[in-house]
Amino acid sequence: MTPSDDLLNQALAHHAAGRLADAEAIYRRLLQDDPNQAVPMHMLGVVAHQAGNNDLAVDLIGQALVLQPDYANAHYNLGNALKDLGRPHEAVAAYQQSLAQNPSSADGHFNLANVLADLGELDQAVACFAAAIALQPDYGAAHFNMGNALKGLGRMEDAVAAYKSALAIPPASAEVHHNLGLALHQLGRMDQAIASYRAALAIQPEFTAAHYNLGKVLMSEDRSIEAIASFEHVLKRATGDDRTGAELALAHLGVMDPPATTPASFIKSYYQSRVQDWSNADWDKDAESYQGYEILSKILNFEGDRTDLAILDAGCGTGTLATLLRPYARHLEGVDLSPDMVEKARKKDLYDTLIEDDLEHYLSDGQRRFDRVVAAAVLVHFSRLDQIFAKFHRVLNPDGTLALTLFVDDDCEKFSVNVAGFFSHNPAYAIQAATDAGLTLIAQERGVHEVHGTTDIIGVGLLFQK
Repeated sequence: MTPSDDLLNQALAHHAAGRLADAEAIYRRLLQDDPNQAVPMHMLGVVAHQAGNNDLAVDLIGQALVLQPDYANAHYNLGNALKDLGRPHEAVAAYQQSLAQNPSSADGHFNLANVLADLGELDQAVACFAAAIALQPDYGAAHFNMGNALKGLGRMEDAVAAYKSALAIPPASAEVHHNLGLALHQLGRMDQAIASYRAALAIQPEFTAAHYNLGKVLMSEDRSIEAIASFEHVLKRATGDDRTGAELALAHLGVMDPPATTPASFIKSYYQSRVQDWSNADWDKDAESYQGYEILSKILNFEGDRTDLAILDAGCGTGTLATLLRPYARHLEGVDLSPDMVEKARKKDLYDTLIEDDLEHYLSDGQRRFDRVVAAAVLVHFSRLDQIFAKFHRVLNPDGTLALTLFVDDDCEKFSVNVAGFFSHNPAYAIQAATDAGLTLIAQERGVHEVHGTTDIIGVGLLFQK
């Protein structure tokens, strides 16, 4: 063994023991003696990555790869640094280079899968997680993350199997039990979902998301007293979206007064979690779970083959309505609060203008005018409708029309919060609020708007004219 080999082994031992400063000093000494050494250059980059200096890490590991292009571990650690820098596409390329040199690396397949999942490439991610598991069957994190990717693809049965495989590998994880509960809930296996959430809470009693989702299942099963206890526990600990969700649930259960509108941060988070599914929405394929667009299409009136309309898709989401609206539009504009939804809509290349904004703020611009405004399941985020109807009236040209859908609650006076945490309205109240704003009802259509879990949400489509 040469003196330099001995020094390198000392540095690697320091590094493995977490003595990064000692390891770094020796790596630098080795490079002073001979700057054309790939291993100490690479390991110096790893030290930089571990210290959070990822720009330096990319530079140093890149130099190591110039010296030794087939250095599998260097490509792997370059991927780690690029991932942490928010450069996922370059990270994918680095991991793929690493696996080309070392295809038997379970960690390489695992980290590549995680980046692909972050990019929304869930099918590819599942394949990479499976490759990691084939190499290392007891890789619990790979089983868990594969379950998350499968759940994102809507493959709930496969997700349940993946989560159960993760749970078979110690130690027990509250997060795995929780996500298993989410998948079981989606499958309508309520008793099993409740058991999974409670297993999560047995491990981590202050797991607010588990309390919240347990409350949602209990509420859907009409176990109101237990649900209230779960949501009240959330209020004691949580801030942000979980707290908002608990407040909306308690409003549905009659324990709290509902807010005037759903908070913008909650709406953004809600739709961010659904953007992948909705961007691939198919009216025929998804007809059983979502029929809101079908209700809306029945009341729209585009006056034959007219193609010169200025149309606003208010709350455009991922742009599912754009294919219906585009043939009639001289100018098609979409607005949505969710940046993820707007980005998906932009990729359809059907809108002339797309704007990320709060709807009320957007409608307050006095310069905008439209012949048609379409608002599918947008007012489910508003309790009182007088102000939003007045703003819709303001942006409509004379004889312009507003087509919208609402969730229905015929038993409330004006509005209520439904089991899914959205506002439902008495259609009579909505029609009166629109009339007071200067709009005239010319058509309506009622039916199942969508299905949340096992619950039918009744909706109504209303067409008004200015």
